[in-house]
Amino acid sequence: VYSSSARTAYVVFENVKVPIENLIGKENEGFTLCMHNFNHERWMIAVKMLARARRIVEETFKWTLQRQVFGKPLVNQPVIQEKLAAMIARLEACQCWEEQ
Repeated sequence: VYSSSARTAYVVFENVKVPIENLIGKENEGFTLCMHNFNHERWMIAVKMLARARRIVEETFKWTLQRQVFGKPLVNQPVIQEKLAAMIARLEACQCWEEQ
């Protein structure tokens, strides 16, 4: 199943002749070349998402410092502290994995 939201498409080429000067890499090794590129792309996506997650946690923390609940900053609530701690712990675990 291909989805327009995933920007994927199913393309079939049958009986196509590619001039030798237009080949990228060696003949019949296109799949290997493509998979090599996918590994790099997937790594970059993971790194970018980790950076975005760090920014989200930072903004969340700043917001909990500013938001007042029952006359106190939201961050003073034990439930919020626990949720922030869990988010930060998960994020740090991912950061450690990335840096290995």
